[in-house]
Amino acid sequence: MPDAAGPPYRHPMTMIRPACRTGRAAAGFFTLVVLATTVNVGAAPAQDQFAVVRKKIEAALISEQIPSLAVAVARYGRILWAEGFGWADRERRVPATEHTMYNVGSISKPMTATGLMLLVQRGHVALDRPANEYLGAARLRAHVGDADQATVRRLTNHTSGLPRHSTIHYADQPFAPLPIEEFVRRYGHLVREPGELYEYSNLGYRVLGHLIARVTERPYADFMRQEVFIPLGMTHTAVGSGARLEEFYAISYARDQTPVPMALPYHPGAGDIFSSVHDLVRFGMLHLRRLQPDQRDILSDSSVSTMQRSVVATGQGDGYGIGWSVDSERYGYRRVYHTGSNGYGTAILALLPDEGICVSALANRYTAAVVTAADEVLAALLPEYAARLRSRAEPPPVAVTAPFRPSESWLGHWVGAIETDGRRVPVELWFKDSGDIHVQLGGQLRTLVSGARIQAGYFRGSFAGDLDTDDLKRFRPYALHLRVKLRGDALNGSVTASTTLSDLETSATRRVGGVLSYWIELKRRAAP
Repeated sequence: MPDAAGPPYRHPMTMIRPACRTGRAAAGFFTLVVLATTVNVGAAPAQDQFAVVRKKIEAALISEQIPSLAVAVARYGRILWAEGFGWADRERRVPATEHTMYNVGSISKPMTATGLMLLVQRGHVALDRPANEYLGAARLRAHVGDADQATVRRLTNHTSGLPRHSTIHYADQPFAPLPIEEFVRRYGHLVREPGELYEYSNLGYRVLGHLIARVTERPYADFMRQEVFIPLGMTHTAVGSGARLEEFYAISYARDQTPVPMALPYHPGAGDIFSSVHDLVRFGMLHLRRLQPDQRDILSDSSVSTMQRSVVATGQGDGYGIGWSVDSERYGYRRVYHTGSNGYGTAILALLPDEGICVSALANRYTAAVVTAADEVLAALLPEYAARLRSRAEPPPVAVTAPFRPSESWLGHWVGAIETDGRRVPVELWFKDSGDIHVQLGGQLRTLVSGARIQAGYFRGSFAGDLDTDDLKRFRPYALHLRVKLRGDALNGSVTASTTLSDLETSATRRVGGVLSYWIELKRRAAP
């Protein structure tokens, strides 16, 4: 971010070359621009095979007010269809194409994992060694368990003990990303025993990006470009902005259709990669073992198999391997996939390994339409997938659960603290036999904990309060979420402050979404 004396911030898309602009400035807001570079397989041209999908995407852009959406699909190493719909930059009338670059969010994770597996293959990193052996001064700290058990592998599958974490630093705001050493000092603390619980965490993948940089003695972005993107022919993929690709970046939009500023790199290994649907399916070809002639095979069959092997249940009906979510049954097919969503937009990359199919969809606004588009593409290719998709039952009604009643071991008055950045925030909990749970932070008002439940051995609930840290001040208002486990005479775990994407209503008045977690530990003061 430029300092106060520097030039004003300019989004990369403000530097569009004149040749890239279109003369359709008089077109209405929802005019759909369709530019396709399609490689067709078989007798039926792609425009017939995917005609229904195309119409549904066009309708979704209008009904859901999505500025643009791009989609691509490949099978058996050939791109069947790649097309962009709508505007990559609505104000400048720049149409979306199959080469438009969107922030792919957490699809950055399987890309980072791919780079990591290259180092494993070369003997530079061992998956089952402590991550701290590779991290220099940015060492993980254990509040519970042993930090040496936070292995590289556990970072890749979200079982290291690190908690939830996510935030965006926009270039037009006075909040700079933390250097990695300071970032790890503040947030790199294990709040679960390593291997105890799956908890999706961007923290782990930011640490993995730093690990790659340290081991290779190259910036993470340079390593990924030279060792992953270039060999796979991903010419419209980069970490962050720049790389002389500014003209291809899509503008992102808030829910009120106003442009969202570019974000500064913060989670390079977890969510800072920009790519196109064309490049994403080329990346997918590597993991399907179906490369095109101009691509270089950078992973062994064993590495690919290891990445796609589910080793931990996510609690959402599927599992997680190394950088990939794994769904054992998606309308009759095994699916390896990842999604991504943030203040930039929404993304999906899905592989059906047994069918040799890879599909990607990207949008420059938060929307579920990318998942729908991917499903419709697969339905156009696979009759059984289509039949099950069309016949899917309505979700069952939400079960009415009995009021929470704490067991004897939880009852009583618990006193302790939440550890934030160099501060200890006093906290008290009261578990009452009526089922009510009260909480009080410092001198703030005592309040009720809502949504109380026991899940995977952890007590969970939400409450109102203010931790008043410097990092959280820009997120107000936010909710606090408690996730603690009874260990002997102590109650410990995490308190997570979070906003939601629904808060990002406008770019002018938005509350920047974020998820920050802190260690909490309490001891019983009064017997029940």
